[in-house]
Amino acid sequence: MALIQILRLAGAVAATLVLCSCCSVSPRTTGSTGAVTLETVSAMLTDGGVKHRLDSERECILTVYGTRSYMDRNGEQAVLLVIELSPDNDILEIFAPGCYSCPKGKGALALIHATAAVNWHTRAAHWEYDHRDGELRAVADIPVDETAVTVKQLKHGLKAVVYLVDKCDPLIRSLIAAAEAQTDDAEPLGPARNRKPGKSRNSPSPQVQTMRL
Repeated sequence: MALIQILRLAGAVAATLVLCSCCSVSPRTTGSTGAVTLETVSAMLTDGGVKHRLDSERECILTVYGTRSYMDRNGEQAVLLVIELSPDNDILEIFAPGCYSCPKGKGALALIHATAAVNWHTRAAHWEYDHRDGELRAVADIPVDETAVTVKQLKHGLKAVVYLVDKCDPLIRSLIAAAEAQTDDAEPLGPARNRKPGKSRNSPSPQVQTMRL
């Protein structure tokens, strides 16, 4: 994939996402909450009309958004989103677990470079790569330590992650296909398997089809 195409995509993503707006820290205002918990976040999402499920056992919130381009492992035009509080309760983490499985070998370098180029141009949402198993996921972080979080911030963060996945999907899939052609031990194309949401983003994610909101 030509470098110019990667940079053009990064520029397009940056131009459409409202930089900093979805993750910016705002003063305490009506409709915001200081002591952020998953319960208060769930209540805010309900007030904002966002269908979701509070999973107390896994300590996270699950929701599903429709997509235009991206398709999950079941062929659904949808992406699973997980909301968690960081271990120190200072960051609200919104992420799409297991979006892709990066193939092994040198062919993965182009994909890593491409997502790094996108990250350079965006702050609302970004890509994270797990070198241990090749998982690639989209992430948005909202600082909440001693600050308020609003319904608007939550909805912006969710939409930013979905947009990043949708916008980058054609390029990422083409890079994965090219990488798989260069290695014999590549992982299958598609969302990462055997991942579910858990603390610190390190445990497996449930399939979208198993979630009933």
